[in-house]
Amino acid sequence: MNKKIIWIVVIIIVLAIVWYITTSVKNQDVSNVNETIPPVATSTTPTPTPISTDSGITGTVTIGPTCAGPTRPGCEDKPYSATFNLYSKAGPGDGVETLINTLKSDSNGKFTINLSPGNYEIRQANKSGLPSMSPQSVVVKANTFSHLNIQFDSGIR
Repeated sequence: MNKKIIWIVVIIIVLAIVWYITTSVKNQDVSNVNETIPPVATSTTPTPTPISTDSGITGTVTIGPTCAGPTRPGCEDKPYSATFNLYSKAGPGDGVETLINTLKSDSNGKFTINLSPGNYEIRQANKSGLPSMSPQSVVVKANTFSHLNIQFDSGIR
């Protein structure tokens, strides 16, 4: 019997606290609040960049090592189909960059993207664990396709 009474008292107290909080929030005067919170713009959507048909990046992606132990015939690096992000960099070392595209190499490890002249960086899209690659910077010049050899580390030792 005593436990029932204690539970009823606890429930009444909780209900009273909830009622007090909800009514005090409803009755607050917020008419004098003049603070404006600016919207925060965040996006992982690639930003369109002007595309040139006579310049850009071509590349070959490989993965290795493909066998454990010492290098031997049949254990050469292999073509690799990988997904990576392409960033536009305003200038070397200035820290300003924009994600402009996500690329995927084909089953032969080849990729091509048409780009306007500028500074770019290619980074691994999925950064967790292996295989992994080091980011690569590339400068695209007018009327030229820059070529990259991208090496993924398989983690095999």
